[in-house]
Amino acid sequence: MKGIIVEDTIIEWYDGPEWDDVAYDEFVKAEKQLESQMKEDAKWQDRTGMARESLTARAFHEDGVVTMSLEHGVGYGFWLEVIQNGRFAILGPTMETHGRRLTYNAWRRIKNARG
Repeated sequence: MKGIIVEDTIIEWYDGPEWDDVAYDEFVKAEKQLESQMKEDAKWQDRTGMARESLTARAFHEDGVVTMSLEHGVGYGFWLEVIQNGRFAILGPTMETHGRRLTYNAWRRIKNARG
């Protein structure tokens, strides 16, 4: 299942492909933090542990756009996100909680790199 994707539009504002790598590095740095947070915060009770273990956060850099994707690695991950009005959702809540900080940190690193 494809997860939540947040596009880093600050790159367009700085208008330079050299800054894409700076933002991408910040997103890569956040991958393990986001994965750990999702695994810790997931509200469901584990039966096999596969759903929790397969939660992933991956940064991508394509065509001048830096994105972060949060995903379930099990086929029933979609249902964990939507059943009981999102009671067990983890992808959206994680991005809501950490997305702004992630984008801010990337922006700050670009600003510092520019001097």
